[in-house]
Amino acid sequence: MLPLSVLLPQVLVFEFSLLLEFELLLEFSLLLEFELLLEFSLLFEFSSQSSSLLPTLTPMVSPVLSPVAHSSQVLP
Repeated sequence: MLPLSVLLPQVLVFEFSLLLEFELLLEFSLLLEFELLLEFSLLFEFSSQSSSLLPTLTPMVSPVLSPVAHSSQVLP
């Protein structure tokens, strides 16, 4: 068996490298998760904004596109 003075530094270095590796992995995964969440939320926000714009644009566009259908709706 190795003496403690030799064993201890190796164990400490090993533990420290594992800790560092884990911390880096954790930070990276958190960063990646945050970035994905941010991208997804921005995409979702954009898509929800564009879908909420569609109903407001449709009444303005539809009379121009189909004047016959629009006039038939007005007449009894």
